[in-house]
Amino acid sequence: MSERNQGAGRMPTFARATRWRGWVSAAYIAISLILLTALANILGTLYYGRLVARETSALRAEGKPLILSELTGAPVAPGDNAAPLYRQAAQIVSAPENGPKYGDRDWFTPSKLAVLMQRVDADSQALQLVVKATGKPACDFATDWAKGPAAHFPHYEERRELARFLRTAAITSAHRKDMAEALERLRMGGMLVNRALGEPALVGQLVAIAVDGVVLHALPYVIAQGPLPEQQVRDLSDCLDGKALHEGFLRSLQGERVVGLDFFGLVRASPQRAAQIADGALHPSPFTNGSLTVYTRLLGALVCADQLKYIRYMNGVEDSARLPWREAQPALQALEDSIGTKTIGGALTSIIAPVFQSVFAKTNSQVAGRELAKLAMGLELHKQRFGAYPEALAQLKRLDWPMPDDPFTGQAFIYRRQEEGFLLYSVGPDGQDDGGRPVRWIRNRHQPFHEPRSRKSTAGADEGGDILWSQWCEPTPADTS
Repeated sequence: MSERNQGAGRMPTFARATRWRGWVSAAYIAISLILLTALANILGTLYYGRLVARETSALRAEGKPLILSELTGAPVAPGDNAAPLYRQAAQIVSAPENGPKYGDRDWFTPSKLAVLMQRVDADSQALQLVVKATGKPACDFATDWAKGPAAHFPHYEERRELARFLRTAAITSAHRKDMAEALERLRMGGMLVNRALGEPALVGQLVAIAVDGVVLHALPYVIAQGPLPEQQVRDLSDCLDGKALHEGFLRSLQGERVVGLDFFGLVRASPQRAAQIADGALHPSPFTNGSLTVYTRLLGALVCADQLKYIRYMNGVEDSARLPWREAQPALQALEDSIGTKTIGGALTSIIAPVFQSVFAKTNSQVAGRELAKLAMGLELHKQRFGAYPEALAQLKRLDWPMPDDPFTGQAFIYRRQEEGFLLYSVGPDGQDDGGRPVRWIRNRHQPFHEPRSRKSTAGADEGGDILWSQWCEPTPADTS
C-alpha cells in the first residue's frame, strides 16, 4: 500500500478524535456552567433568604401579621356577635323576583317612593334585627382567612343590600318627618361600614367604601326634611369617623402582604396549585405551570430575591399610605413603577402585588365625603340655632363642632355662602381648587339625587374636579313626570 493510501486512511481517524475532544470540551464547559449556576443559586438563596428573614423579623417585632392564621381576630362569643343578625336581616330584605328593589334611588317620584315605603314597612322584622345587631359589641362573619385567595366573602353582598335597605328606611322616616329615627337609620348604616373596616382584605376596603357611599347618599334628603334633633345629629357625626376608613386601608394592606407571603410559600411547596391561583382556573395553562415549576425548582435564588422585592414593596406602600396625600401620591406611583423595572427577581411580585394608588385615592375621597357630611350637619345645626348659615366654617366652633381638614390638602375644606344655601367641597385627588366642579368619576356618589339643569357641569374631562357636598334640590314637575 502506498504512503498516499496510508495517509488517506489516517485522516478520518484524526478527524474523529478532534470531534471527540470537541464534544468532551463542550461537556466540560456545560458541566462547569451547571455547577457554577448551582453554586450561584445556592449562594444567592442563602444571601437573599437571609435578607428575607431579616425583613420578616422586623415585621414580627412590629407586631405585624405574617401568616394567614394570624389574620383571624379573637373569637367572639355567640351572644356578642352581630354577624348572624345582619345575615338574617339581609335574607329578609333580598329583593323578590318581581318586587321593588332597594337599589332604586328614584325617591322624588311619589309613586316609586310610596312603593319603597311600603316595602320598608313590610320588612320591619329586618329593621329590628339590624337594631339588635347595632347594639352588639362585635361582628365576626367567620371568614376562613387561612384559605388566602380562596377565601369566600358572601357577607359583602349582604352588606350592600343592608346598606340599600337602611338608606331607604332613612328616607322613609324622613318623609314621615321622624327625623330622630331617620338619623338613627343612617347611624346604623355607618356602624355597618365601620365593622367592615377591620377585615384584612383589599376587596373588603372597596366594599366598605361603596357601602358608605350608599348610606351617605340619603343624608342630603334627610337634612332637607328637618329640623334635625341635635343629639341624633351628634351621634351620627361621631359614627362617621374618617380616620376609621384610613385605618381600615392600612389594615387591608397588612392582610394583602400576608396573602402574598403565603403565595410565595405555596409556589415553593406546590407550583401547580400556585399556577391555578395565578391563572384563576382549576386547570392552569401548561406555560404557567411549567414556568412556575422551573422558576421555583431551578432558580431558588430568584424566588428569594422576588420575595424580598415583594416585602419591600408592600412595606413601602404601607409607609407611603401613612403620609399626607400630597407626599403619598408620588411615593405610591414610584412604587408601582418599580414593579415593572427589570431587576433581579420580581416576576411573581409583578403578578400578585396589588395596585394600591387608585384604592388609596378612593379611600381618601370617601374620607372627604364623611367629613363633608359632618360639616354639612353642623351647618344645618348652626342655621337652626342662629337662623342662618355661618359666614365661615370657623364659626361652627360656637357649637363645639368638630373641624376636620381636607385629606387632600391638610387644610380646611372650601366653604362659601350662596344665596340661601352654601357651597362646600374638597379639592379632590388632584389637589387643585376647580371652583366646585365635581370629579366626574365620583359624581354619581356625591352629587345630589336631583340637580337642576342650571347647575349641571358641562366639563367632560375625567381629570381634575372637586368633591362636593350637595344640598337636596326639590325636583320640578317636569322632572317627576
